[in-house]
Parts: sequence; C-alpha cells; structure tokens
Amino acid sequence: MNKRVLIAGGSGSVGRHLTTFLEEKGFFVKSLSRNKNRCDGSDNYVHWDSDRDIFELGEFIPHNVVNLSGAGIADQKWSEKRKKIIIESRTKSTNFLINSLKSRGIHTESFISASAVGYYGHTGDQIAKETDKPHTNEFLSQVCELWEKAASSAHEITNQLIIVRISTVLMKGAGALEKMDKTIPFGMANYLGNGKQYLPWIHIADLCRFIHHCLILSGNSSEIYNIASPDEVTNYRFTEILRDVINPKAILLPAPKFSLKLLLGEMSSVVLNSTRVTTDKIKSIGYDLRFPKLGQALEDIYHD
Repeated sequence: MNKRVLIAGGSGSVGRHLTTFLEEKGFFVKSLSRNKNRCDGSDNYVHWDSDRDIFELGEFIPHNVVNLSGAGIADQKWSEKRKKIIIESRTKSTNFLINSLKSRGIHTESFISASAVGYYGHTGDQIAKETDKPHTNEFLSQVCELWEKAASSAHEITNQLIIVRISTVLMKGAGALEKMDKTIPFGMANYLGNGKQYLPWIHIADLCRFIHHCLILSGNSSEIYNIASPDEVTNYRFTEILRDVINPKAILLPAPKFSLKLLLGEMSSVVLNSTRVTTDKIKSIGYDLRFPKLGQALEDIYHD
C-alpha cells in the first residue's frame, strides 16, 4: 500500500511542487484546502477551515503529515493587521491541524512542519546552528518561534517530529526569484542595500527531496534542520550570478537601503538582514543536495 501524506499548504507554490514530487515517488497525497468547491468530489483535497472548525478528513488516515501552512511573509507590507494574519495563519492553523488529528485518534509516522531560517534574525557573519536561539528580537524571528512552538505539540500524535527551517526557495515564476529577476531582461540587475548581506538559498527540487528523505526516515525523535545550500553567497554575488544566467549584459545597480526602508518599512529586514546557517546536520543524516552550487541551480531553473 502506498504511504498516505496529508499536506497543509499544499496549494501554495512549494506545496504544489512537493505534491508532484511525492506522487512521482509513489505516495498518495491529499492537500488541505479552504475552498469547498475544490474539495467536493475530489480525491486530491480535504476541506478544512480553522476559523469555522471544519476538518472533513473522512476515511483518509494519513501515515505522514507535512505542514506548510502560512500567509506569505513578503506578499504585503507589514501593517499590524497583516502581522496578525502572518502569525495566526501559522500558529492557529497548526494547532487546529494537530488537535483535529488528535481528536480522531490518528497517530502518524512523521509530522514535518515548516519554519524558516528567518528564525535566527540578523546574524551578520556568524553562522547559526539549529541549537542557537534567535540573534535578534525582530518580527520574523518572533513568527518562527511561535510557529515552532505550535508545531512542538505534534509529538503527541507522531513518532517523529521534524521542523525544517527553510531558506530562500528558488523556483521559476514564484517566490523570491519572481521579484528578483523582473528587471534583468531589460538590462538592470538590482542588488539590495550594499549587497554584503548573506542570502541562504535552496533549489525547490532539493527542498522536496529533503522532505521526502525525512518521510522515509524511521525514528522516534524530535529534530530541527536548517535546509540550505552550503554555497554561501552575498546578495551582491547572488544578483551577479542571476544576471549572468539571464542576461549577462545587464548592469548591476544598487537598490539603496534608505529606499528599501521607505518602500517596505519594517519588512525591509527580510531583504537587508544577513543570515548564515550551518548545513552540517542535514549531511549527518545522509542527505546530499542535487544542486549545491548557485550557478548550477539557476541554470537548471532558467534553461533546463
């Protein structure tokens, strides 16, 4: 029998890639969705709504759960209302998911929950490891702490709780690259601020492969992993390599720090913070990246 996987956040860009990848590996995948029409008569979706206490799991009993739920961090400027949405879309939905499974007596082999390397905040040139506490008390650090705290109660319903602190995910037409590559075909490649801040990254294929790797691990433990490439690059170097892949004739130009702060407000920390993380722990469980180098990853995304 194929392993059954339930994904919260399966309709997002990462969730869609992960669903396709896992199905190709022989898993039977269902995604949680708040869209009732999408779920009716579908074998691919389960209707849920944490605000209305809806969780129509039916007879589907998952062997594994992947929790990717959460409103986009950089989709809108951070008003107080938006901050509340960002937090509750992670904490409230995670608590509801865990409690719903618990109330049905469902115990899973693994529960994999997303977090972000933004947990550490601005680390400068310091390299953060999974046992470190946040280096700053910024909003994104607070979000990740609350998100992980909510996920920690999943140990009651699973053999193996894994929290994945995800770095900037590279995929064409979505996420960070969708914003970074817009002007390059027209001759301008903008690095952010002074460009010296480190930008941890991961190819979408390697993120999906890592989650799959975690799903087939057997164990009875709680673990946290940074998922990033060991190829550390600054924002300037990232922009330079991206330029070379898309349009080598484009001119590198700065987007000044003061302009970014004026435009984005507090959210400017997402692009101006410098974050470095160790990837030693993922190596220790036998995981090897398919795309360890940035140039290689970008060539695959844009020219494969």
